[in-house]
Amino acid sequence: MAEDLMRRGLKLSHMRLLASLAETQRISSSAENLGITQPAASRIVGELETLTGTKLYNRTGRGVRLTEAGLLFAYRCSRILKEIEDAERDLAEIGQGVSGRVTIGSVAGPAVEFVLPTIKQMRIHNPGIRIEMDVSASDVLAAKLLEGQLDFALCRLPVGFDAGMFHEIPQSAESVSIVARFGHPLSSSPQPVDSELSKQDWVLPPLGTLLRTTVEGALRQSGFALPERVLTNSSFMFTVAMLHGTDAVAPVATAVAQSFAGTRSLSIVPTDLVFEVEPYSLITRAGQSLTPVAEAAFNAVRHSMNKEA
Repeated sequence: MAEDLMRRGLKLSHMRLLASLAETQRISSSAENLGITQPAASRIVGELETLTGTKLYNRTGRGVRLTEAGLLFAYRCSRILKEIEDAERDLAEIGQGVSGRVTIGSVAGPAVEFVLPTIKQMRIHNPGIRIEMDVSASDVLAAKLLEGQLDFALCRLPVGFDAGMFHEIPQSAESVSIVARFGHPLSSSPQPVDSELSKQDWVLPPLGTLLRTTVEGALRQSGFALPERVLTNSSFMFTVAMLHGTDAVAPVATAVAQSFAGTRSLSIVPTDLVFEVEPYSLITRAGQSLTPVAEAAFNAVRHSMNKEA
């Protein structure tokens, strides 16, 4: 099929325009993005419909809306263009030696435990490498990985994503700790304070999120009531600020909790309850070829994780 499309005249200009239309939904805006006139853009998309034999878009009052076939083809075009961009980056890195750019995504716990130490070492030994880090929720990271905005990620594959679009290397479950401000009455207890947890003010992520479901499930399974006084919040920085200024408690990845405890900024609340979030994975796009610098970072992170296994 790909050879047929190339023989019929498929060009990079066709793919660039369709990929842009998926984002802008306006022929005029896509034309401006590509530095061509609007009539030229209309001609190119017309050529694309002719050579594919498929209707790719419908006009609306405010622009265009891609059909199901158009959206699917636009996604494939974006992937192809991204691979070409990666190939250009490969060639540049070969000429420059050990240098280039790598973009890494991670949920909070593995970011602190594995990615941060790896970044420190890579910057010492290869100062020419530019590293970009994105710490976000798994659904955000999975979407960015598919769009080519990340080279690889440490996260969980969210519900609703096609597992076949990814290559996964499963890791261990992520431990969660309950934290409070330094000097909190519960944090200084010599004994586990399980029975006191439900009575505290809590800062929790929204209902249905993986972390909240994990915490509430552990409390229920141990026979404890769920907290009644809950501030729902999705911002980690806001959670930390709330803990510093109040007597509230909150769940965070154990690696993050230990990092804060080491600076006497927050304390880990002693408890016999076990909070473990389902395992995350080291993930790349299916069929993706990492650039040399991204592969070096990927292997370094994987080596760091294997040492802890």
